[in-house]
Amino acid sequence: MVGKRKIDLPDESNSTNDNQVDDTNEIKLPEKETVQVTINGTNNLSSVAGGNLEYEDEKEFQFSAAYPLTLSKRFESVILCQIYLRESRPRALRNIKLEFHELPHDEKKKTSLIKLGQKITVKLDGSDFSYSEPVTKTVNDSLMKFVFIVKPNDTCEPGYHKIKASIIDTMTGEEFDYLVLNHVRVVDFAFDHISRPFLSRVSAVVLGIGSFAMFILTFLEQIDKTIGLTSGTAAGVLALGIYVSFYNLYQRVHPNTP
Repeated sequence: MVGKRKIDLPDESNSTNDNQVDDTNEIKLPEKETVQVTINGTNNLSSVAGGNLEYEDEKEFQFSAAYPLTLSKRFESVILCQIYLRESRPRALRNIKLEFHELPHDEKKKTSLIKLGQKITVKLDGSDFSYSEPVTKTVNDSLMKFVFIVKPNDTCEPGYHKIKASIIDTMTGEEFDYLVLNHVRVVDFAFDHISRPFLSRVSAVVLGIGSFAMFILTFLEQIDKTIGLTSGTAAGVLALGIYVSFYNLYQRVHPNTP
């Protein structure tokens, strides 16, 4: 009789073979990954999905308006508006210098909500001036110029005025940005740097003196014909009479004057 012997075999399900690779395990990759990258010195949010690269441009545009400090009636002047990226600021300053040279001028600027590819219209407003037509462009460059001709109206009074430079979305017709140019001085020059009001006052004074001189000469001539006095004697008598009259009047006002 042969006896039965139980042999315990190792459980293959619990054994680990270092030389075998379980090819049933799958490596799962994220479908979409968001990373931070830098393009041309500007941080952008980039999404890597299916090999497509999309990024949002965060660069800001500047809106500036340069204008002469003094505008003269009957003469045209230039106002220079510019839209540019920050790195194009030196070019914008060169444009201002080329436009105004040594003419005293000022500049207003601000960060704008303008976007690359946007179609905009820039115009000037102000009831005391006449302007050239609004300018429409598509923002497709790092610097864009808008040159306007401005001239004070005939009814514009000399003094300080304001001019508004506006940016309008051409598609919607809505104004979404603007600059106000304060302290724009208007003068009225007759020629060179002689103002028309000053010239009018001087002309009135000269005309008054001339009229008075003609009156005196006519009066002296009448005296000469009437009483036979020469013009020189009559002029002396008249001058003495005027002096005595003014002296007596001054004495009544200031009695202590010797």
